[in-house]
Amino acid sequence: PRSTLFPYTTLFRSMEQMFEAAKETKDVHTVAQAFGVAGEFFGAQGRHKEALAMHWKEVSTLCAMKEICPFCLSDAFRHAGAELMALGECVLANDRYGKSLMVARSIPNRTRQIQALHLLARHWAYHGELRPAVAGYVLLARLAVEHDPTRDDASLGLLLGELEVEHGKDKIAALLHEVDGKPLEIVDEALAPYNIADFAASLDLKRTSEGDHW
Repeated sequence: PRSTLFPYTTLFRSMEQMFEAAKETKDVHTVAQAFGVAGEFFGAQGRHKEALAMHWKEVSTLCAMKEICPFCLSDAFRHAGAELMALGECVLANDRYGKSLMVARSIPNRTRQIQALHLLARHWAYHGELRPAVAGYVLLARLAVEHDPTRDDASLGLLLGELEVEHGKDKIAALLHEVDGKPLEIVDEALAPYNIADFAASLDLKRTSEGDHW
């Protein structure tokens, strides 16, 4: 009979082959992407510590590029944040989500800003930090409208629906009035404790209008 370890043995061999093939290209970007694929696989399996280790290797490898790919770096920080959330490391998760947002701003890339803001706003709301949560959703909706008005998250009412049910329409309406005109400032204020305002600038990331990669 076939060993019960067979599926895992096959998986590890396939991973080894993937990493060997990536290393043979002698391209740092390709190696980083291999770590990202491994991280997403482990994450989907619920193996969050292994997934986090892979995504952190992805971040480290990307930062070793002569010219860092900001698209992959934003994604890697976002994925690392999700794994930290799964492990209950809320403070570190917000740090990674914040870095994903800052990198996405530097590109600039609306899709990745939206993805990071979704996670930050939901996390703030979960912890009862409603002011930055509402500001995050306001900023998110504005970016979504600019990117594609037909998106579901271009509807601020839809984004705030759950908060209104949980905390009441009047309270959320009052917070909307409070953050009106300054959602970006409030989001940045909430991220200030993580000291990441100048993070993207410190990496000397290049602005680009190109697609996901160059």
